[in-house]
Amino acid sequence: MKISKFKIEKGMRSDRDEKAVLIHFDGKFFAEVFDKQGVVTIRFYGHPTEKWWEFFYDQVIDVLRKAKEVFLEMM
Repeated sequence: MKISKFKIEKGMRSDRDEKAVLIHFDGKFFAEVFDKQGVVTIRFYGHPTEKWWEFFYDQVIDVLRKAKEVFLEMM
């Protein structure tokens, strides 16, 4: 599993007009990082065609940390 398949981008939450960092894997929407009552929060979305997402732990933790950094820079 390549970390390069992850894409982190600044955007808006899928259900609200609020800043968020969107995370895609291999072109599929995976998660979003946003502020919820002053706490950085992540929402995971289901895989569009499989039963679940599966990642190597260290790789996904690195991606989530980077997404949080990008989000905090937006604030």
